[in-house]
Amino acid sequence: MKRALTVLAVLMMGVAFVPSSAAAATDISRRIDVKITEPPDGDFIFGKVRVTAEVEAPEGVQDIRVEFSIGGNLVYIDREAPYQLFHDFGDEPRSYVIEAVAVAGGGLTARATIVTRKLTINYFEIVDRVWVTASVIDKDRNFVEDLAKEDFRLFEDDIEQEILDFTIETRPITMAVLIDTSGSMREELTQTQTAAKGFVNTLRQVDQALIIDFDENVYLLQSVTSDHGLLHAAISGTDAEGGTALYDAVYAAYRRLRRFDGRKAIVVLTDGADTNSRFSYKKVLELTRTNDVVVYSIGLGATVLDIGIRGSLKQLSDETGGRYFFPNNAKELDNVYHEIAQDLRSQYYLAYAPSNRDYDGSWRKIRLETTAKGVKIKTRKGYYAVKR
Repeated sequence: MKRALTVLAVLMMGVAFVPSSAAAATDISRRIDVKITEPPDGDFIFGKVRVTAEVEAPEGVQDIRVEFSIGGNLVYIDREAPYQLFHDFGDEPRSYVIEAVAVAGGGLTARATIVTRKLTINYFEIVDRVWVTASVIDKDRNFVEDLAKEDFRLFEDDIEQEILDFTIETRPITMAVLIDTSGSMREELTQTQTAAKGFVNTLRQVDQALIIDFDENVYLLQSVTSDHGLLHAAISGTDAEGGTALYDAVYAAYRRLRRFDGRKAIVVLTDGADTNSRFSYKKVLELTRTNDVVVYSIGLGATVLDIGIRGSLKQLSDETGGRYFFPNNAKELDNVYHEIAQDLRSQYYLAYAPSNRDYDGSWRKIRLETTAKGVKIKTRKGYYAVKR
Protein backbone atom coordinates (compact mmCIF):
# COMPACT_ATOMS: atom_id res chain seq x y z
CA MET A 1 0.00 0.00 0.00
CA LYS A 2 1.36 3.38 -0.98
CA ARG A 3 1.96 5.63 2.00
CA ALA A 4 0.55 9.11 2.35
CA LEU A 5 4.00 10.26 3.40
CA THR A 6 6.26 12.43 1.31
CA VAL A 7 9.23 10.65 -0.25
CA LEU A 8 12.44 12.07 1.21
CA ALA A 9 12.90 15.53 -0.28
CA VAL A 10 12.69 19.22 0.42
CA LEU A 11 9.35 20.18 -1.07
CA MET A 12 9.76 22.64 -3.93
CA MET A 13 6.87 24.74 -5.16
CA GLY A 14 5.37 23.63 -8.45
CA VAL A 15 3.56 25.99 -10.82
CA ALA A 16 0.03 24.82 -11.52
CA PHE A 17 -1.79 25.55 -14.76
CA VAL A 18 -5.54 25.47 -15.21
CA PRO A 19 -7.19 23.45 -18.00
CA SER A 20 -6.95 24.75 -21.55
CA SER A 21 -10.67 25.29 -22.07
CA ALA A 22 -12.09 28.61 -20.91
CA ALA A 23 -15.00 26.95 -19.16
CA ALA A 24 -12.81 24.61 -17.17
CA ALA A 25 -10.36 27.39 -16.34
CA THR A 26 -12.98 29.19 -14.30
CA ASP A 27 -13.75 26.06 -12.24
CA ILE A 28 -11.16 26.12 -9.44
CA SER A 29 -12.42 22.77 -8.13
CA ARG A 30 -11.29 21.13 -11.37
CA ARG A 31 -7.67 22.25 -11.18
CA ILE A 32 -4.81 19.86 -10.61
CA ASP A 33 -1.43 20.76 -9.18
CA VAL A 34 1.97 19.17 -9.61
CA LYS A 35 5.27 19.85 -7.87
CA ILE A 36 8.69 18.28 -8.13
CA THR A 37 9.69 17.13 -4.65
CA GLU A 38 13.04 15.57 -5.49
CA PRO A 39 15.65 16.78 -6.23
CA PRO A 40 15.33 20.29 -4.74
CA ASP A 41 15.41 23.28 -7.08
CA GLY A 42 18.96 24.58 -7.46
CA ASP A 43 20.56 21.36 -6.19
CA PHE A 44 23.86 19.91 -7.43
CA ILE A 45 23.13 16.47 -8.87
CA PHE A 46 25.19 13.83 -10.65
CA GLY A 47 25.12 10.09 -11.15
CA LYS A 48 21.91 8.12 -10.83
CA VAL A 49 19.29 10.36 -9.22
CA ARG A 50 15.61 9.87 -8.43
CA VAL A 51 13.22 12.53 -9.75
CA THR A 52 9.88 12.55 -7.93
CA ALA A 53 6.69 14.53 -8.52
CA GLU A 54 3.50 14.84 -6.47
CA VAL A 55 0.08 15.48 -7.98
CA GLU A 56 -2.91 16.96 -6.18
CA ALA A 57 -6.21 16.38 -7.92
CA PRO A 58 -9.90 16.73 -6.98
CA GLU A 59 -11.79 13.59 -6.01
CA GLY A 60 -12.96 11.69 -9.03
CA VAL A 61 -10.25 12.83 -11.41
CA GLN A 62 -8.89 9.77 -13.18
CA ASP A 63 -6.30 8.66 -15.71
CA ILE A 64 -3.53 10.80 -14.25
CA ARG A 65 -0.06 10.51 -15.74
CA VAL A 66 3.14 12.51 -15.28
CA GLU A 67 5.44 13.19 -18.21
CA PHE A 68 9.06 13.83 -17.18
CA SER A 69 11.33 15.86 -19.46
CA ILE A 70 15.02 16.67 -19.00
CA GLY A 71 16.59 19.39 -21.11
CA GLY A 72 13.44 19.63 -23.23
CA ASN A 73 13.40 15.92 -24.07
CA LEU A 74 10.65 13.61 -22.86
CA VAL A 75 12.38 10.76 -21.00
CA TYR A 76 9.65 8.95 -19.08
CA ILE A 77 5.90 8.74 -18.49
CA ASP A 78 4.63 7.39 -15.16
CA ARG A 79 0.96 6.47 -14.84
CA GLU A 80 0.89 5.47 -11.17
CA ALA A 81 1.79 7.27 -7.93
CA PRO A 82 4.38 7.74 -6.64
CA TYR A 83 5.34 9.44 -9.90
CA GLN A 84 9.10 9.08 -10.30
CA LEU A 85 11.98 8.00 -12.46
CA PHE A 86 15.68 7.28 -12.04
CA HIS A 87 17.98 9.07 -14.44
CA ASP A 88 21.75 9.02 -14.88
CA PHE A 89 22.93 12.65 -14.94
CA GLY A 90 26.57 11.84 -15.62
CA ASP A 91 29.73 12.27 -13.59
CA GLU A 92 29.63 16.04 -13.02
CA PRO A 93 26.91 18.35 -11.73
CA ARG A 94 25.54 20.37 -14.67
CA SER A 95 22.64 22.71 -15.26
CA TYR A 96 19.53 20.75 -16.24
CA VAL A 97 15.96 21.91 -16.71
CA ILE A 98 13.73 19.19 -15.26
CA GLU A 99 10.04 19.42 -16.06
CA ALA A 100 7.06 17.40 -14.84
CA VAL A 101 3.74 17.75 -16.68
CA ALA A 102 0.69 16.19 -15.03
CA VAL A 103 -2.10 15.23 -17.42
CA ALA A 104 -5.52 13.95 -16.34
CA GLY A 105 -8.82 13.05 -17.94
CA GLY A 106 -10.92 15.94 -19.16
CA GLY A 107 -7.98 17.96 -20.42
CA LEU A 108 -6.61 18.90 -16.99
CA THR A 109 -2.90 19.72 -17.02
CA ALA A 110 -0.32 21.21 -14.66
CA ARG A 111 3.37 21.86 -15.03
CA ALA A 112 6.33 22.19 -12.64
CA THR A 113 9.95 22.99 -13.43
CA ILE A 114 13.21 23.03 -11.51
CA VAL A 115 16.73 23.89 -12.63
CA THR A 116 19.79 22.11 -11.25
CA ARG A 117 23.11 23.90 -10.80
CA LYS A 118 26.41 23.43 -12.56
CA LEU A 119 29.46 22.87 -10.40
CA THR A 120 33.09 22.42 -11.33
CA ILE A 121 34.36 20.15 -8.59
CA ASN A 122 37.83 20.81 -7.27
CA TYR A 123 38.92 17.75 -5.34
CA PHE A 124 42.09 19.35 -4.01
CA GLU A 125 41.47 21.35 -0.85
CA ILE A 126 44.17 22.45 1.56
CA VAL A 127 44.14 20.72 4.93
CA ASP A 128 45.98 22.87 7.48
CA ARG A 129 44.26 21.31 10.51
CA VAL A 130 42.85 17.85 10.98
CA TRP A 131 40.29 17.50 13.76
CA VAL A 132 39.88 14.14 15.45
CA THR A 133 37.02 13.20 17.78
CA ALA A 134 37.65 10.22 20.04
CA SER A 135 35.99 8.29 22.84
CA VAL A 136 37.86 6.10 25.33
CA ILE A 137 36.19 3.11 27.01
CA ASP A 138 37.54 0.83 29.73
CA LYS A 139 37.08 -2.94 30.01
CA ASP A 140 33.77 -2.44 31.89
CA ARG A 141 32.40 -0.28 29.04
CA ASN A 142 32.68 2.86 31.16
CA PHE A 143 33.81 6.08 29.49
CA VAL A 144 37.18 7.45 30.56
CA GLU A 145 36.82 11.22 30.80
CA ASP A 146 39.81 12.38 32.86
CA LEU A 147 42.62 12.10 30.32
CA ALA A 148 44.89 15.02 29.33
CA LYS A 149 46.63 15.88 26.07
CA GLU A 150 49.83 14.30 27.36
CA ASP A 151 48.03 10.96 27.65
CA PHE A 152 47.60 10.69 23.86
CA ARG A 153 49.88 10.01 20.90
CA LEU A 154 48.57 10.62 17.39
CA PHE A 155 49.97 9.16 14.16
CA GLU A 156 49.30 9.87 10.49
CA ASP A 157 50.51 7.09 8.18
CA ASP A 158 52.56 5.78 11.15
CA ILE A 159 54.36 9.12 11.61
CA GLU A 160 53.72 10.76 14.96
CA GLN A 161 52.09 14.21 14.83
CA GLU A 162 52.10 17.05 17.33
CA ILE A 163 48.72 17.52 19.01
CA LEU A 164 48.09 21.26 18.84
CA ASP A 165 44.64 21.53 20.41
CA PHE A 166 42.90 19.34 22.95
CA THR A 167 39.59 19.70 24.75
CA ILE A 168 36.48 17.86 25.87
CA GLU A 169 33.90 17.78 23.06
CA THR A 170 31.00 20.12 23.89
CA ARG A 171 29.99 21.48 20.47
CA PRO A 172 26.31 21.29 19.45
CA ILE A 173 25.45 18.26 17.35
CA THR A 174 23.25 17.77 14.31
CA MET A 175 22.00 14.22 14.15
CA ALA A 176 20.08 11.98 11.75
CA VAL A 177 18.02 9.27 13.46
CA LEU A 178 17.23 6.44 11.00
CA ILE A 179 14.56 3.85 11.84
CA ASP A 180 13.95 0.65 9.89
CA THR A 181 10.18 0.16 9.44
CA SER A 182 10.23 -2.78 7.06
CA GLY A 183 7.62 -5.48 7.51
CA SER A 184 9.86 -7.60 9.73
CA MET A 185 9.88 -4.78 12.33
CA ARG A 186 6.13 -4.97 12.96
CA GLU A 187 6.26 -6.82 16.29
CA GLU A 188 9.13 -4.70 17.59
CA LEU A 189 7.89 -1.32 16.35
CA THR A 190 6.15 -0.04 19.49
CA GLN A 191 9.15 -0.78 21.71
CA THR A 192 11.43 0.70 19.06
CA GLN A 193 9.44 3.93 18.95
CA THR A 194 9.54 4.26 22.74
CA ALA A 195 13.32 3.77 22.84
CA ALA A 196 13.90 6.25 20.02
CA LYS A 197 11.82 8.90 21.81
CA GLY A 198 13.87 8.35 24.95
CA PHE A 199 17.02 8.88 22.91
CA VAL A 200 15.65 12.14 21.49
CA ASN A 201 15.10 13.33 25.07
CA THR A 202 18.87 13.19 25.68
CA LEU A 203 19.47 15.95 23.13
CA ARG A 204 20.34 19.33 24.60
CA GLN A 205 18.62 22.57 23.60
CA VAL A 206 21.60 23.43 21.39
CA ASP A 207 21.39 20.09 19.59
CA GLN A 208 19.12 19.26 16.67
CA ALA A 209 17.99 16.17 14.83
CA LEU A 210 16.02 14.87 11.87
CA ILE A 211 14.03 11.64 11.57
CA ILE A 212 14.26 9.29 8.59
CA ASP A 213 12.03 6.24 8.21
CA PHE A 214 12.86 3.58 5.66
CA ASP A 215 11.31 0.40 4.31
CA GLU A 216 11.66 -0.23 0.56
CA ASN A 217 11.57 3.56 0.22
CA VAL A 218 13.09 6.40 2.25
CA TYR A 219 10.99 9.07 3.96
CA LEU A 220 11.94 12.29 5.72
CA LEU A 221 9.43 12.33 8.58
CA GLN A 222 10.89 15.40 10.29
CA SER A 223 13.48 17.84 9.01
CA VAL A 224 16.17 19.24 11.30
CA THR A 225 14.72 20.68 14.50
CA SER A 226 15.51 20.99 18.21
CA ASP A 227 11.82 20.59 19.12
CA HIS A 228 11.48 17.28 20.96
CA GLY A 229 7.72 17.29 20.46
CA LEU A 230 8.05 17.37 16.68
CA LEU A 231 10.66 14.63 16.77
CA HIS A 232 8.43 12.47 18.99
CA ALA A 233 5.47 12.97 16.66
CA ALA A 234 7.56 11.90 13.67
CA ILE A 235 8.70 8.74 15.44
CA SER A 236 5.12 7.91 16.43
CA GLY A 237 4.06 8.23 12.79
CA THR A 238 6.12 5.27 11.63
CA ASP A 239 4.50 1.97 10.62
CA ALA A 240 6.01 -1.32 9.46
CA GLU A 241 5.70 -2.69 5.94
CA GLY A 242 7.75 -3.60 2.88
CA GLY A 243 11.44 -4.31 2.30
CA THR A 244 14.65 -2.66 3.52
CA ALA A 245 16.42 0.20 1.70
CA LEU A 246 19.14 0.59 4.34
CA TYR A 247 21.90 2.02 2.15
CA ASP A 248 19.52 4.48 0.46
CA ALA A 249 18.55 5.76 3.92
CA VAL A 250 22.17 6.25 5.01
CA TYR A 251 22.95 7.96 1.71
CA ALA A 252 19.97 10.29 2.18
CA ALA A 253 21.12 11.13 5.72
CA TYR A 254 24.56 12.13 4.45
CA ARG A 255 22.96 14.37 1.81
CA ARG A 256 20.87 16.13 4.45
CA LEU A 257 23.70 16.53 6.98
CA ARG A 258 26.17 17.96 4.47
CA ARG A 259 24.23 21.24 4.63
CA PHE A 260 25.28 21.74 8.24
CA ASP A 261 28.62 22.64 9.78
CA GLY A 262 30.11 21.36 13.00
CA ARG A 263 29.59 18.09 14.79
CA LYS A 264 27.39 15.53 13.03
CA ALA A 265 26.23 11.96 13.62
CA ILE A 266 24.01 9.28 12.10
CA VAL A 267 22.25 6.75 14.35
CA VAL A 268 20.80 3.92 12.24
CA LEU A 269 18.61 1.07 13.47
CA THR A 270 17.85 -1.92 11.25
CA ASP A 271 16.81 -5.52 11.81
CA GLY A 272 18.06 -7.06 8.60
CA ALA A 273 20.16 -6.92 5.48
CA ASP A 274 19.51 -4.44 2.69
CA THR A 275 17.02 -5.72 0.10
CA ASN A 276 15.85 -2.68 -1.86
CA SER A 277 18.54 0.01 -2.08
CA ARG A 278 19.48 1.64 -5.36
CA PHE A 279 22.77 2.90 -3.93
CA SER A 280 25.43 0.29 -3.27
CA TYR A 281 27.20 -0.44 0.00
CA LYS A 282 30.46 0.62 -1.68
CA LYS A 283 28.97 4.06 -2.42
CA VAL A 284 27.81 4.49 1.18
CA LEU A 285 31.15 3.30 2.54
CA GLU A 286 32.93 5.93 0.45
CA LEU A 287 30.74 8.59 2.08
CA THR A 288 32.13 7.60 5.47
CA ARG A 289 35.58 8.56 4.20
CA THR A 290 34.62 11.85 2.56
CA ASN A 291 32.36 13.23 5.32
CA ASP A 292 33.21 13.96 8.94
CA VAL A 293 30.11 12.22 10.33
CA VAL A 294 30.17 9.63 13.12
CA VAL A 295 27.94 6.61 12.43
CA TYR A 296 26.36 4.57 15.23
CA SER A 297 24.88 1.28 13.95
CA ILE A 298 22.26 -0.89 15.66
CA GLY A 299 21.64 -4.34 14.20
CA LEU A 300 18.48 -5.45 16.02
CA GLY A 301 18.37 -9.23 16.38
CA ALA A 302 21.44 -9.75 14.17
CA THR A 303 23.07 -12.96 15.40
CA VAL A 304 26.59 -14.21 14.76
CA LEU A 305 25.14 -16.11 11.80
CA ASP A 306 24.10 -12.85 10.12
CA ILE A 307 27.63 -12.23 8.89
CA GLY A 308 26.70 -9.86 6.07
CA ILE A 309 24.68 -7.25 7.96
CA ARG A 310 26.91 -7.41 11.05
CA GLY A 311 30.00 -6.88 8.93
CA SER A 312 28.46 -3.96 7.02
CA LEU A 313 27.23 -2.15 10.13
CA LYS A 314 30.51 -2.72 11.96
CA GLN A 315 32.56 -1.31 9.09
CA LEU A 316 30.35 1.77 8.68
CA SER A 317 30.84 2.59 12.36
CA ASP A 318 34.52 1.67 12.56
CA GLU A 319 35.45 3.92 9.63
CA THR A 320 33.94 6.96 11.37
CA GLY A 321 34.90 6.31 14.99
CA GLY A 322 31.36 5.36 15.95
CA ARG A 323 30.13 2.25 17.74
CA TYR A 324 28.00 -0.70 16.71
CA PHE A 325 25.49 -2.73 18.71
CA PHE A 326 23.65 -6.00 18.13
CA PRO A 327 20.85 -6.20 20.71
CA ASN A 328 18.80 -9.40 20.76
CA ASN A 329 15.44 -7.62 20.88
CA ALA A 330 13.81 -4.20 21.20
CA LYS A 331 13.74 -4.41 25.01
CA GLU A 332 17.50 -3.81 24.97
CA LEU A 333 17.28 -0.64 22.87
CA ASP A 334 16.93 1.70 25.86
CA ASN A 335 20.39 0.67 27.05
CA VAL A 336 21.84 0.91 23.54
CA TYR A 337 20.55 4.43 22.97
CA HIS A 338 21.75 5.38 26.46
CA GLU A 339 25.29 4.28 25.57
CA ILE A 340 25.20 6.25 22.33
CA ALA A 341 24.00 9.37 24.14
CA GLN A 342 26.73 8.94 26.74
CA ASP A 343 29.35 8.47 24.02
CA LEU A 344 28.34 11.76 22.42
CA ARG A 345 28.75 13.53 25.77
CA SER A 346 32.11 11.89 26.61
CA GLN A 347 34.35 12.56 23.64
CA TYR A 348 37.74 14.22 23.27
CA TYR A 349 38.45 16.77 20.56
CA LEU A 350 42.01 16.92 19.15
CA ALA A 351 43.67 18.80 16.30
CA TYR A 352 47.02 18.58 14.52
CA ALA A 353 48.76 20.06 11.46
CA PRO A 354 49.90 17.23 9.15
CA SER A 355 53.66 17.01 8.69
CA ASN A 356 53.06 15.70 5.15
CA ARG A 357 52.21 18.84 3.15
CA ASP A 358 51.81 17.03 -0.16
CA TYR A 359 48.09 17.58 -0.83
CA ASP A 360 47.67 14.96 -3.52
CA GLY A 361 44.21 13.70 -2.57
CA SER A 362 45.61 10.49 -1.10
CA TRP A 363 44.06 8.63 1.82
CA ARG A 364 45.89 9.30 5.10
CA LYS A 365 45.49 6.79 7.92
CA ILE A 366 44.97 8.13 11.46
CA ARG A 367 45.93 6.16 14.58
CA LEU A 368 45.37 7.45 18.10
CA GLU A 369 47.01 5.81 21.11
CA THR A 370 46.91 6.48 24.84
CA THR A 371 49.17 5.70 27.76
CA ALA A 372 46.10 4.73 29.80
CA LYS A 373 46.00 1.00 30.42
CA GLY A 374 43.18 -1.42 29.63
CA VAL A 375 41.15 0.99 27.49
CA LYS A 376 39.89 1.09 23.90
CA ILE A 377 39.87 4.18 21.67
CA LYS A 378 37.25 4.84 18.99
CA THR A 379 38.11 7.44 16.35
CA ARG A 380 37.86 7.82 12.59
CA LYS A 381 40.27 5.85 10.42
CA GLY A 382 41.59 8.68 8.25
CA TYR A 383 40.91 11.43 5.72
CA TYR A 384 41.66 12.50 2.16
CA ALA A 385 44.48 15.08 1.91
CA VAL A 386 42.94 17.66 -0.41
CA LYS A 387 43.38 21.39 -0.97
CA ARG A 388 40.84 23.95 0.17
